[in-house]
Amino acid sequence: MITCSFCFATDVHTKDQDCKLVLVLIPALSPEVNLFARLRPFFPDALVYELHLPAVAWEQTLITVPLLACFYGTGLEVNSYHLSYDYLEENPYERGFDLASMIDRDQGSGGLFFSTLNYLETDLLLNGLIAAGFDAFPLLGGMLPPTVSGDHAMYVNGRALKKGVSILSFGQANLRAQTAFSQGFIPFGPSFRITAAGGDEILEIEHAPALTFFKTLFERVTKLDPRQLLLGAAIEVQSENGTFCRKIIRTEERRGSVFVAGEVPSGATFRFFRGDVIDVSEQSRTCLRQLLSNHEEITFILAVSSQNRLNKFRETVLSESDPGAPVPVCCLYLPAQVLIRGGTRTTLNNLSFQCLSFTEC
Repeated sequence: MITCSFCFATDVHTKDQDCKLVLVLIPALSPEVNLFARLRPFFPDALVYELHLPAVAWEQTLITVPLLACFYGTGLEVNSYHLSYDYLEENPYERGFDLASMIDRDQGSGGLFFSTLNYLETDLLLNGLIAAGFDAFPLLGGMLPPTVSGDHAMYVNGRALKKGVSILSFGQANLRAQTAFSQGFIPFGPSFRITAAGGDEILEIEHAPALTFFKTLFERVTKLDPRQLLLGAAIEVQSENGTFCRKIIRTEERRGSVFVAGEVPSGATFRFFRGDVIDVSEQSRTCLRQLLSNHEEITFILAVSSQNRLNKFRETVLSESDPGAPVPVCCLYLPAQVLIRGGTRTTLNNLSFQCLSFTEC
């Protein structure tokens, strides 16, 4: 069984030879970087995996200093895998197959996934992972934005990881990853057909130039939204896990098109979506309750949520580190989140709340 304890980096004063992994979570508000040299004397046998994040919540509070998540377990194996942008650049989809082949899934039960690529590159690589048969290896994570200082966003045992993707795997006999997911938005208004698209670019909606259609519809929709709860526009994608969205992230005036967070798949539709703090908070609580009620032996929960949700709905930091939860909940806020489970994956969503833990099987 995996257990996890949390502490601040400044509170570590004694040697811990039982720890197998130290996940170093550094929020953007902290100037700290590459804590390996400081931590190694206290964790001589642990893998030290450092992440620089927009925000981190723990014990219902946004932290401002580095937080350590220390993982323990008899027979626990922790491994990290990384592919750099130089190798991924030409064909991210094919590199997804390469990444899948690197990971010993017989020795792994699940893990974490982080990318410093752009939306489309990350999306294509994830599609490659799924196509390579990543069907019984749950992964939780998302995209890391550039750090304010310009330093690297990921370090493994003091080594800076170049721009690319990284997977951290957990393996132990009789260990099973458990996941839960909350979409974080409510569809608003009718759906419209995407009639021309390529890659991450929408060229036409209902046979009209995409940008013109988007602007015209946006003016109409905002008049129907007097509470100003409109979060934006997205494409809806049908999958085995339900309906997911990919948010529109920018427009291109010259081409008259709009771009989304990832590839535009066949059959996707265009739609606006909305939400308010009550809806979003309740979805997060339901997600946590679902995980905890189904698996009483859970001892901790790692979650990823939306930087956009945090900015717009500040109160959700309380629900996402639910004070009623009987186990510690640590939430990482990212620009976009993803969850792979059961051979399918969520889209690169920037409104979702997704969580992961481990139980004995």
